[in-house]
Order: sequence, then structure tokens, then C-alpha cells
Amino acid sequence: MRKIQFGHSVLHALLVLATVSVATTAKADRCKAIKIETDQKLSDVEIDFQLFFQDEAISSSDSMVTAPELSDGSNIDLCFESNQSGLVSLWSYSADGSAPSRLLPHEYTQIGSYEPGLKVEPGKKYCLSELLVQDKKIAIKVRPPFGRAQAYLHFAKDENEQFGPEDFPVISDKALKTATSCGDSPVARSGALRSYHSVELAYEVVE
Repeated sequence: MRKIQFGHSVLHALLVLATVSVATTAKADRCKAIKIETDQKLSDVEIDFQLFFQDEAISSSDSMVTAPELSDGSNIDLCFESNQSGLVSLWSYSADGSAPSRLLPHEYTQIGSYEPGLKVEPGKKYCLSELLVQDKKIAIKVRPPFGRAQAYLHFAKDENEQFGPEDFPVISDKALKTATSCGDSPVARSGALRSYHSVELAYEVVE
């Protein structure tokens, strides 16, 4: 299996939740923080966002009440379905409050990491595992840091309401305050995106 060096970690061609080391990193390439509201909804949009672990499906709403415990190294999947056409991006937030990783689009998905989001059709179910490049040995695994982590789904009808190549979403004021800028460019703050639908899914990473 192909090994890839990311900073101090050696990973075996994995997409990893709860760490920023594998995806197109916010720290290196994405350094404009945009504050988003995790409860923002579009009135005509309904999205079913689920985490699949073993034989269990966990909905985003249930996870916010009781976050499931996922062991280090667990194989999972993320699936979603929208009643409207639009663009979807998926992000992973670790327990240590670091800048998030973008899971979709990603260099290991069938749509390139340069795209603002996956174009989705209404009523069609999409799963991250099925969107991976199939000729590579790639798995979706949960990895440390340990503690409460989140997956965030960002839906927009227009690509201007998705994140640009230097942008990344932040879901806490702490992360927004510690964000750095790209060179001399100002850090994007609240209100940069206005018309979007957000869904959050929480889980606990345990040993």
C-alpha cells in the first residue's frame, strides 16, 4: 500500500477523520477563516446526513444529543441526501480545535480538490466511500486526537456560497481568533457566506 508523508505522520493512503494531517490542509493552503453557523438552514432544503459504523446508522440530529463513541482506527462512512440540487463540501474537525480538514472534495475523491463542492442531485444518496478513487487502497478511518470531534456538511445552491481555495470554515470563536492570514491578505470573518445550509454530526474518538 502506498505510503504518504504528511508532516510527522506516515499514513497509508487514508482519508482520516479527526485529524488535519491528511486532507488538503487548512494550515498550509487554506488560511482564510470563515465563521459559519452550524444551525443555519435554507427553508426549502432538507438534508439527511448520517455516519455509518459497523451495522449502525447514526443521524446528525441523534449525534448532537448523544455523540457515538468511535474507537481509534474504526472504519466508517459518511452519507447524505438532499431534496434540492446544489453543491456539498464535507469537513472534519478534531478535538484539539485545529483548523479542519476538507474530506470532500479531496485529492482522493473522484472530483478533484480544486472543485468548490460535489454537485448533488435531489433525492440521490451519496456516500463518501463510493466517491473515493476506486483504483487506490483508501479507507475512511477515525484517528486521534481523542475527544469530541465533528463532521460538518456545507450545502449551497451557488458555488459563490461555497468555500474558495484559501478558505476554511470555523465553527467556534476560538478557532476564528487563532486563524492566520494568507500573506498580506486579510482573514475573512463572519458574514462572508450568507445563503447556505449547514449540518453538523458529532462523535467521540476513544482508545
